[in-house]
Amino acid sequence: MSQPSSSGEQDRQRAWTTYWHSGALHSCPTSFVGNYAGAIAEFWSEVGKSLPAPARVLDVGTGNGSIPKFLMDIAADRGVVEIDGVDAAQIAPTWHSTADTPRVRFHSGVRMEALPFPDAAFDVVCSQFAIEYASAPEAWTEALRVLKPGGSLCWVMHHRASVFASVAAQERDHLAWLLQADGLFGAAADLAPWLMRHRAGEASVAMSSEANAARSRFNGIQQDLESRIQASASADVLGEVRAQLHAILARSTEPVAALSQYRQQLQESMLRSSDLVDRALDSDRVRNLASWLEDHRPGATVAVETLRQEEGILAWGLKLRGP
Repeated sequence: MSQPSSSGEQDRQRAWTTYWHSGALHSCPTSFVGNYAGAIAEFWSEVGKSLPAPARVLDVGTGNGSIPKFLMDIAADRGVVEIDGVDAAQIAPTWHSTADTPRVRFHSGVRMEALPFPDAAFDVVCSQFAIEYASAPEAWTEALRVLKPGGSLCWVMHHRASVFASVAAQERDHLAWLLQADGLFGAAADLAPWLMRHRAGEASVAMSSEANAARSRFNGIQQDLESRIQASASADVLGEVRAQLHAILARSTEPVAALSQYRQQLQESMLRSSDLVDRALDSDRVRNLASWLEDHRPGATVAVETLRQEEGILAWGLKLRGP
C-alpha cells in the first residue's frame, strides 16, 4: 500500500499490517484458497516461464509474497532467480524463511514511490493489486527507474467492473450499515453491560426496563439483518458478523472490550474494501497509464488485457516489454 502521508494513510498502513499479520497469502482469500488460480495464475505462469536466466525480479506492494512464491515455484528450474518484495506495511510471509528461500528477500516499510534500489537493477518489476494504490506518476516513475533497459513490467490491477470490486463494494456497504451508531454494533454494545451484570448475579437485571429495551432493540435489528442477508447476493460478511457477535455476547467474559476490538477489525476491513473500490481502474485510466508508460519508455511495447474467467472479469493485466 502507499506510504502514509496523513492520519488516513497511517490508518491504511495499520489496516494492511494487521491483515498481513493474520497470515493471509494474498488480498482475495475468500476467492482463492492457497495462491491465485485461473486466469490470474495463467498470467503469472507466462511471466515465470519467460523470465531470463539469471533474473532479478522486484515485486512492489508484495503483501505476504504471493507473487514471489508463485514465480519461485515456476522458475525453480530456470537458473538463478532472485526476487525482492517490498511493501509499506509490516509484512509477515509465513511461507518464507531465509534458510529455505535465500534468493527471496522481503522489505517492510518501503514505499512504491521511493524504492531503495539503484537504477536499472531489475529484469522484471511485478505488481499484483498494488501499483494502483500508490501515488501516480511517482510510483510509475520509480518502477521504470529500477527497470533494466529491455526489461519488463508485469502488473495485475483491479478492474472497475471486476467481481472483486463488486464484492468489495457490497462488503463496504454492509459494514457501514453494521457499524453505524444506531446499527447492530451499537445495539450489541448497549446490551453487553446488562449481560455482564446478569452473569455477575444481579437478579434485578432480568426485570429492568432498560435491560429489556436493550434486548428488544438488539433483537429488532437482527430481524433487519436477516432481511438484508436474504436480499443480498453477497451476504457472507453479514452472516460472519452475526455469528461473531453472538459468540462474544454469549461467551466472552469481557464482552464490552471484545466488541470494541472486533469493531476495530471491521473498520479496518471496511477501509480495505473502500480502497479497492476507489482504486479500481476503468478503461480510461488504464489507457492513460499505458500511454504514460509508452511516452516515458520510448520504443517499449505496452499490452493491456482483461483477465476473466467463468465468474466474470477479474482484473486488468498489463505488460511492458523492451525496448
